[in-house]
Amino acid sequence: MTNDLKEGGIFVLNSPFKDLYEVEARLPGDMKRDIAKKNIKFYTIDATSLALNLGLGPRINMVMQSIFYNLSEVIPVNQAMELLKTSVKNVYGKKGEQVVKMNLEAVERAKENLIEIVYPKSWINAPDIIEVVEAWDPLPAEKTDFVRNIMEPVLANTGDDLPVSMFEAGGIMPVGTTRFERRGAAPEIPVWIPDNCTQCNYCAIVCPHAVIRPFLMTKKDIETGPEGFLARKAQGGAEVAGLQYSIQVATMDCTGCAVCVESCPDDALYMGPFEDYAEKNLPHYEFAYALPLLDDKVDKNTVKGSQFQQPLLEFHCACAGCGETPYVKLLTQLYGERLVIANASGCSSVWGGTATTHPYSVNKKSGRGPAWGRSLFEDNAEYGFGMLKAQEQRRTRLAAGARKIIDDRTASPELQKLLENWIKHFTNGDKCDLVCDKLLPLLEEESKTNSALQGLQEQNMMFRVQSQWLIGGDGWALDIGAAGLDHVLSSGQNINIMVLDTEMYSNTGGQSSKSTVQGAITKFEPVGREVNKKDIGFQAMQYRNVYVASCAMGADYNQSLKAIREAEAYTGVSIIVCYAPCIDWGIDMKHMMDIQKAAVDSGYWQLYRYDPRMTQQGKNPMMMDAKRIKTKLSKYLNDENRFKRLRKKKKYRTAWPLV
Repeated sequence: MTNDLKEGGIFVLNSPFKDLYEVEARLPGDMKRDIAKKNIKFYTIDATSLALNLGLGPRINMVMQSIFYNLSEVIPVNQAMELLKTSVKNVYGKKGEQVVKMNLEAVERAKENLIEIVYPKSWINAPDIIEVVEAWDPLPAEKTDFVRNIMEPVLANTGDDLPVSMFEAGGIMPVGTTRFERRGAAPEIPVWIPDNCTQCNYCAIVCPHAVIRPFLMTKKDIETGPEGFLARKAQGGAEVAGLQYSIQVATMDCTGCAVCVESCPDDALYMGPFEDYAEKNLPHYEFAYALPLLDDKVDKNTVKGSQFQQPLLEFHCACAGCGETPYVKLLTQLYGERLVIANASGCSSVWGGTATTHPYSVNKKSGRGPAWGRSLFEDNAEYGFGMLKAQEQRRTRLAAGARKIIDDRTASPELQKLLENWIKHFTNGDKCDLVCDKLLPLLEEESKTNSALQGLQEQNMMFRVQSQWLIGGDGWALDIGAAGLDHVLSSGQNINIMVLDTEMYSNTGGQSSKSTVQGAITKFEPVGREVNKKDIGFQAMQYRNVYVASCAMGADYNQSLKAIREAEAYTGVSIIVCYAPCIDWGIDMKHMMDIQKAAVDSGYWQLYRYDPRMTQQGKNPMMMDAKRIKTKLSKYLNDENRFKRLRKKKKYRTAWPLV
């Protein structure tokens, strides 16, 4: 962070540290040495707390800009402050008087909150010390060589210094590394009130980052837990009889979005200061995380039961309150151990596969998890389709080899029986897994002394059924990659598609896409989009043999879960279009799930499932899952800045009242 500072430069650190004692305890030795050698003027400011107190949430930009002009004096300070205040009025004026007032106050109060740190000369010889957080965080002991030697230098912005020889050929990187980031980025984190909790698990299904999780455990487990660990008798009938229930938060990985608190129907969560709860509660999470999974005690095909399954997407770098990630996280909880994902460029390829920090993980019990690869906007459908055809060919050859072993009787009777059962359940994921759990260890053992089995053993990764998914945003599916996607839709092949619809190009700053609705103001559409969005669901239904679903998780958790299950089970092409609120809409992301419900209740977004299998039963394949309008469309439109701005700037182009 200080590498590029010049001699006598100025360094301002946004942190809660108020004095030299706190700074000395927290700063790494190499940073102290750098500051002292370069004779740097060092300041701290708790810009995050100031912004929160002013009502700006985590937005610290005006605080830091004010500090920059006060300290740099690139132009006279008084002149800079006046220009900055004028800029605030021009930029935020359209968002209302209160927003302008809060930002002006941030500009004015920034300097009084600035603290100069007068450090000792001894910093020039400061030793390297273990981070203070490691004193109460048990995770660093689990760090792998990859984390220590590659990931941490990259996070410290020194990745360019690493030799190519340190990386694995082909660009392959280990999964589950986000667990080692420990960003501690949230000013506030959720705190559980057990006596208020009805154990619905809604907080977990809505969490974008998989940081709040329900755990099942025995009373004996709790006896070995850390001091203050909270749990209550598990509710839910015979399947959880005798078990205890606990909600735990990964405090160092939470982003503080508060979606869980807003979605809790029981007032069983509240947001507490990070400094009050992070250190105290993190050992509780780590204890629960390390316990044996009891996910098989419950039915994973329910909203509540699905959240006892280990999420195989966790702690990623998506924006706080992201509307995309809960859908993909739920997908990993249902089918993560056999997922193969082709991910298009866009937000989901960034939070899904940032270099060295990978959020897709593996199941604790099986060691299996999603296989993930990214391709470009223009060819992701082809990329994933190629994966499907390749694995089909490999499994077909594997089945032919298994039949030959059976016919020639060149394996033990037990292995032959298992191979016969495997062929019987060749396309059934759950049943095939049960067979493979017994077949694969036996095959490995017998192949050591039976050369006829070595060909099967070499292809052992192809025994289990794979669930192929194409994942990407609306910019990919409805725009740049539309031709390739249409080719897949018409193919009739057994492949699944998940479109994360933010109704704009979110990853590049909120530009208009083919999914942007008429009237919405985005970048490059300053007076509102002239034409309406493309309906990819309607387009897919024209083929009549494609399973199609339109979901909004916040409107109906169960409908989203049911759509994913039906899509995965459908033998043919399936596509799920997921309504995904985005911070670029000009909304408070803690209300992300409520916004989805309002979109459905007002008729703005439809919930439906189109299942071609219904026609074989003489039924209508189109099932509407939200049949009534419950609120006025104007209420929904007026809650989002992308529509409110049109009402204010181009009133003649609107037809709804500003109420």
